[in-house]
Amino acid sequence: MQFMRNIQVWLNKYLLAVAASFCLITSTSLAQDVYWLQFSDKEATIYSLDDPTSFMPSNALARREAYNIAIESTDLPIPAFYLSTVSPFIDKMYSSKWLNGILGTIQTEGDLDSLLALSFVDTVYVVKTQAKLKRKRGKAVKGQNKGGDSMYGESALNIRMHGGIELHAYGFQGQGIEIAVMDNGFQGMDNSGYLAQARNDGRIVPVYDFVDNDLDVFSEGSHGSLVLGTMLGYFEGQIIGSAPLSKAYLFVTEDTDSEGLYEEYLWAIAAEHADSIMGIRSVINTSLGYSTGFDIADQNHTIEDMDGNTTPITIAADLAARKGFLVVNSAGNSGNDAWQYVTAPADGDSVLAVGATTIDGNRVSFSSLGPTADGRIKPDVMGVGYDVLTTSPYGFLTYADGTSFSSPLVSGLCASYWSAYPELTPFEIFSDVKRFSHQFSNPNNEYGYGIPSFFAMYMARRTAEANGKVELYPNPIVEDKFNLLIDTDERESIGIVLHSMSGQFIYEDGFNTYGASTIDIPVSLESALLKEGMFLVRVYDLQSGEELYDKKVVIPMR
Repeated sequence: MQFMRNIQVWLNKYLLAVAASFCLITSTSLAQDVYWLQFSDKEATIYSLDDPTSFMPSNALARREAYNIAIESTDLPIPAFYLSTVSPFIDKMYSSKWLNGILGTIQTEGDLDSLLALSFVDTVYVVKTQAKLKRKRGKAVKGQNKGGDSMYGESALNIRMHGGIELHAYGFQGQGIEIAVMDNGFQGMDNSGYLAQARNDGRIVPVYDFVDNDLDVFSEGSHGSLVLGTMLGYFEGQIIGSAPLSKAYLFVTEDTDSEGLYEEYLWAIAAEHADSIMGIRSVINTSLGYSTGFDIADQNHTIEDMDGNTTPITIAADLAARKGFLVVNSAGNSGNDAWQYVTAPADGDSVLAVGATTIDGNRVSFSSLGPTADGRIKPDVMGVGYDVLTTSPYGFLTYADGTSFSSPLVSGLCASYWSAYPELTPFEIFSDVKRFSHQFSNPNNEYGYGIPSFFAMYMARRTAEANGKVELYPNPIVEDKFNLLIDTDERESIGIVLHSMSGQFIYEDGFNTYGASTIDIPVSLESALLKEGMFLVRVYDLQSGEELYDKKVVIPMR
């Protein structure tokens, strides 16, 4: 079934003591097909956007305030009247204020008819059938690396290409950053010696198994175990993950016994839950992707659905980014398949999609390709995703292949970089990762913007802080805006002028600034004045008129 592109909101589900943000209803009825019920509005709500403290968890509010994010209708709870009215007809619900709907089972055709007759119910449809198809996600363990070092062992090869070892050596290893891990389970990670340091520090937080509706995330599912180890694994001389001092929140959203929209909704529910319990500086990593092979065949996605606005999980992922998360996702392992392209939610415009390379930087053939259906570059960047050393659920180290592992490697390095500059916003992290990738000025749909160097990112900001330099990116200009990373030496305001090398005026504006700032400069590449060639950006003190910097920018042939 095709999804409405403007499907209004996304998935919540509180459980247990945090029931204020979720509505969980269970019944003793026999298992039935699982339905998604979409409400048409929130008009019956008793809450107002002018008083968010009355309905939003404090963590979610703190993140919105930190990044100046507006509270919107997706943050409003589902009206209690709607939930109480539908409860006699649909059982075992997870409710979602983001999506403005619920998951549940329906006993009879009469109950379905009763739901559809309600004026505030938009639609109801099956998202999971009782016919289960056993399947295994992820890539097989294989291979053997060579060439590690005395501290990292062979895990050095996981992050060396990305400047991760140098970044760690400066003391930035993800401390103070939280990572939500959405996967199929984390078997063995409650007693793995390679996660002992993180567990002892209280940095492994088992949140919830949304598939089995219980608190146990450690009994089933090995794919999440492999993913988690690439980030938080730590055993000196054997393995050091990409963010060994970060804090991981574990969510089970992937049902290994089925495939379909049900899992996409569970992901969105978990993301909304993460919004309620996690801190300001938070990453969501997901090494999952959805396209075809669904149990309900007519709900398979099409290539045209990969437009960033259609699939449930992509809409949810973009919403999570809009609410202050850095969202990182595997691009998919479809490069050798008939599908070939990135899978949802990697198509999201606010999702950092990560493809896979070897340790030498060569794209692995299974790594999914772009573009998106609406023509955007994907994947965004590449990470090592072949012969990745990680933690087995059975207590030993192992090797694994897939964008499932390039994604957490990049997620963890994002966390390590963020720990160096905790004042940055998720958007600034996202932007820095792309612009410090090796083919930023010439992206394509195999490598995206290329292989990022996190140490180069760190050193560029450090140099800018030390020398008061201005950095301009992207350069060449490839989008209808560019950014100025600038240290204004505590000036309160600056002016920006863009003109041609011959002096022809194109753009001017003033900005309030306080110390180091990132400023977005809107340009229109459709303007007749912005033909290919070189242009000059002048930065001056808006109060005194003192010229501060000149910077050249290139507009490439289009």
